[in-house]
Amino acid sequence: MGEPKDRIARLFREADDFLVVAHHNPDGDALGATAALAHLLLFLGKRVRLYNESGVPEDLAWLDLGAPLISRLADLHDFTPRVAVIADCAEPNRTGGEFAAALAAGRFSHVVVIDHHTGTPVFGDIRWVEPHAAAACLLVGELAQSMGHDLSGPLGEAVYLGLVSDTGSFTFANTGADVFDMAAVIVRQGLDLDSFTARRANNWTLPRLHVWGELFCGTKLAHDGQVAYAVVPDGLLEQYGLDNRALEEFVSWLRRLRGVHVGIFIRPDGPGKSKVSLRSSSEVDVQKIAARLGGGGHKNAAGVALNAPVNEALHILLPLAGDAVKGLGRS
Repeated sequence: MGEPKDRIARLFREADDFLVVAHHNPDGDALGATAALAHLLLFLGKRVRLYNESGVPEDLAWLDLGAPLISRLADLHDFTPRVAVIADCAEPNRTGGEFAAALAAGRFSHVVVIDHHTGTPVFGDIRWVEPHAAAACLLVGELAQSMGHDLSGPLGEAVYLGLVSDTGSFTFANTGADVFDMAAVIVRQGLDLDSFTARRANNWTLPRLHVWGELFCGTKLAHDGQVAYAVVPDGLLEQYGLDNRALEEFVSWLRRLRGVHVGIFIRPDGPGKSKVSLRSSSEVDVQKIAARLGGGGHKNAAGVALNAPVNEALHILLPLAGDAVKGLGRS
């Protein structure tokens, strides 16, 4: 049958009418992979549409997607995709209820999964899942190169977005030589780093800065300073007219505190519910913590949704984090 990458390349060449999908509330890797796949398919002369239940986040609206993105399948109108390509998403339900139902109903002739997360239930008739890959965009970049496409222009920029997003701008433990090699190719083939950085990073608003200031002031330490945690108070985002995207990447800053091995960030996620983000140093596997509570992710970056208010969620997480750092000592 061949390797998954080769099977995907063959399908991309032979089929037409593609729908590219990623998880809802997309981050840079999810939206970058979506855009990169769109540009690759357009390069091959294919008809393509993009779908994301949450639409395009405001802070990523600058990205050249290459094709129209819809948030309702009804908006496909007379376009009937035969192939669904799902990127950066290990769980069907993370695409949203509407698309998950379409998958369950067998709406597509082929379902391709390109991801670096492991998840259950397994879905898709062609699956290319590499848990050790730093980003889904790394795989999309490899696919494009194997099919003879340069990593230049909008495709290269979309891949680069995914690389910097999922490696913490090349600072996380998942940043291997393969990441730097691909980044170098993209830069060599014309990426304007100054322009890219200005659009991706230098676009904060004053309300977002103030919210982060409040959260920094409320950050606390536990377990002999080896665990840092911050909790978003109810109503804080509404007070400043912001949504959850304003909190993106905050949890990574908790690891910058000297001696901290685990960062815990908890925000409200509806009445009586919480969303937890976990980050760790290379020694601690926070994916195991998230998995015990029904979540997932990677060794050094994981998350979970809990049916508990934020303070209750904190009481659940702190003992688990304490067990994870036991015996490590302050660095």
